[in-house]
Amino acid sequence: MRGDFLYDVAWCTFWAPWHHGIEAVGLWDRTQRSDDAALRHHCYELHIGATHLGWNAWAGDEPALRAVAARTEEVLARGPA
Repeated sequence: MRGDFLYDVAWCTFWAPWHHGIEAVGLWDRTQRSDDAALRHHCYELHIGATHLGWNAWAGDEPALRAVAARTEEVLARGPA
């Protein structure tokens, strides 16, 4: 599929706290950015968080729901990187 590569970057940065190897790469720091890259990246991270909040609520996975909620709250509070 084709799409915005920043969605892939956001996928990695959102899940990085769970996968320290991804975090160690510093993918966001290595990303070549356009004027609106930070805003797009931020929106994608929030989309990923919202999607997984819904999934974990549907699945009844309370521990994962709480973890994803906390991560999504961090991303929302941080704002665009």
